[in-house]
Amino acid sequence: MLRGLYTAAAGMLTRGIWQDVTANNLANLTTPGFKRDFPIFRSFPEMLVSRITDLISGQLPAGIPIPMRGGFRERVPIGSLGTGVDLEGVATDLSQGPLVETGNPLDLALDGEGFFAVETPYGERYTRNGAFTLDNQGYLVTREGFHVMGDGGPIAIPLAGRPAADLEITETGAVLLRGRQVGQLRIVRFQNPGGLVKEGNGLFRASGEAMMIPDSPASFSMVVRQGFLEMSNANSITELVSMIECLRAYETNQKMIAFFDQTLEKAVNEVGRA
Repeated sequence: MLRGLYTAAAGMLTRGIWQDVTANNLANLTTPGFKRDFPIFRSFPEMLVSRITDLISGQLPAGIPIPMRGGFRERVPIGSLGTGVDLEGVATDLSQGPLVETGNPLDLALDGEGFFAVETPYGERYTRNGAFTLDNQGYLVTREGFHVMGDGGPIAIPLAGRPAADLEITETGAVLLRGRQVGQLRIVRFQNPGGLVKEGNGLFRASGEAMMIPDSPASFSMVVRQGFLEMSNANSITELVSMIECLRAYETNQKMIAFFDQTLEKAVNEVGRA
């Protein structure tokens, strides 16, 4: 009976984390470059359950000895019993989100694989959020003020006194100002994108498992779209269905705990008196 309490409690804990992950996905439906998360569960080992009061051959007549094996009474197998689930981890869906045209020449989107490289106080980070702007020194930066990296370092665009329409960014990431190249976007890809670790604000950190592939943007399947933004790959309908499913599972485990609590109360207060 207590095993059932632990199983139901484990289910409630994992569903609570699942609910948090889904709520975060819903909160970022309109965040450019956001990648949805999803929980990964694993089951505890199952146990073989047997009846110890029933005989394999049924009720035996009086005087016939009870079947024994190895000095123990034979038991009738009932089946396997699940012992609950645990959260193995939270993974990120890195599939591409829809591209939305903004008309802003400083908005960039990657159509295909790869990430923009940005410089942060904690080292180089990677993002799919191309909502860039210029700082007061003419550097191309993220909305948080991090420099967007080019092949030779941070990209500086001398737009002072010139309209942003003079700026052109080609499909391969070349930054042109009135036809003159002033930079080349550093766009990187990874052999194992699952090794990227989320850090917030749309930034990813490369762990040792990610394994960056050193090549140029022209050598892999990617196109830079100027005047576009990649939106979140979270789908509102899918996330709402997931939230409802999670809530129903949580309520089921909650009812099971209440049931076990009532059963224990009867066992203590009623069966014990008898």
